[in-house]
Amino acid sequence: MILFQLFMFSSLGLNLCKCLDMMLTISDPFFPAHRRMKWYYLLSIVIAFSFTFLSLGEGIGIQKDPSEKDDTPDSNTVFEAAFTVSVISVFFILAIYSSVKALRLTTRPGISRTIRKHYSYSHMKYIFVYSLSWLCYYFAAYYLMFYTALFGNNF
Repeated sequence: MILFQLFMFSSLGLNLCKCLDMMLTISDPFFPAHRRMKWYYLLSIVIAFSFTFLSLGEGIGIQKDPSEKDDTPDSNTVFEAAFTVSVISVFFILAIYSSVKALRLTTRPGISRTIRKHYSYSHMKYIFVYSLSWLCYYFAAYYLMFYTALFGNNF
């Protein structure tokens, strides 16, 4: 489970960097992209390792001792779920912002309408499909957060 989450969050980190790089490239198209790449790789590795250990995964499916009657919510699970929801929400906001900013910056003179249309549609489709792939995990985190807070156990 940990290895799966590590790769999943490294994918999220790289896609966050892709959205960031797209905005920076459109803002300053003549700045060499290879100078930023080392920072993107470093940021995605930091995101992958830190988010893996702060988000959902460790406490899911672990049953408490049945002899202990504890009706209080598992605060660790609630924190992990809230952190996961926050991280994915930030990605959704950044992805939408990068799409809007790219569309706005490509409307300046010198870029033909067909290139602008192709670029904006392809990026928006990519963001839409990638966001759809995270929705299942996003809704599961919301469900677990509220279920644990309301009923006091993981399931």
